[in-house]
Amino acid sequence: MTFEDAERASAMERAIAAANQVRDLPAFGDGVPLPFEASVTAAEADRLRLGLVSQTMEEKWNVGYEAPYLFFRRSWTGLLVHRVTLEPTDDGARLCDARWNAEVAGEPGVDLHFEARVLRFLVFQVILNRPGRFPLPHGV
Repeated sequence: MTFEDAERASAMERAIAAANQVRDLPAFGDGVPLPFEASVTAAEADRLRLGLVSQTMEEKWNVGYEAPYLFFRRSWTGLLVHRVTLEPTDDGARLCDARWNAEVAGEPGVDLHFEARVLRFLVFQVILNRPGRFPLPHGV
């Protein structure tokens, strides 16, 4: 990374941090349960615990781990959208008790099953790099 790249990245990080400080982000609360459960290998569980930090505007998600939860935040707003429990098993981990931000879920026209498919895409295609396509809402 060049000095200019580092300066640009630093300026962007400061701008995002400042924007997140002045936003009145909705509280996550208990969240709305999503119909999502999955199992992953031990290596995949380790990769999930490392999380994800977006590097470009097109990468819209930051994912962090704080035992026992994976937290999925929008990269530019910091809005906590999803929370999933990562429960260790003998051969890896189980993703369970998936929750969706109640305020976001309360918007008109939401589809819990579509949102569960989006969460599955984030876990398996975005973080774990498994092949697959972004889910489309029913009827599209």
